[in-house]
Amino acid sequence: MAWNIVYRGPAYFAWDAPSGGAAATSYKLYWGTTQGVYPNSATDTGFDGVEAWSVLGLAGNTTYYVVVRAVNGSGESGNSNEIQVRDGVQIGP
Repeated sequence: MAWNIVYRGPAYFAWDAPSGGAAATSYKLYWGTTQGVYPNSATDTGFDGVEAWSVLGLAGNTTYYVVVRAVNGSGESGNSNEIQVRDGVQIGP
């Protein structure tokens, strides 16, 4: 999966759907303040075919590391590439 854009304000994440394999029925976003460690998650349970999610309540002046996983009847995919977000703006790959 490839990331598209992260907007300022509440952190708004959008990504490209994975190619190949079974279609995703939902997505799960994971984030944390340590690279490679994601204790927080949100699931798009009302999946409507839009690959996007907003996260509210992230602390200012804090770097977050974020990945997304596609979900279908076979389970969760592996992690997407990790991005870094600070104050709602993508600062790293």
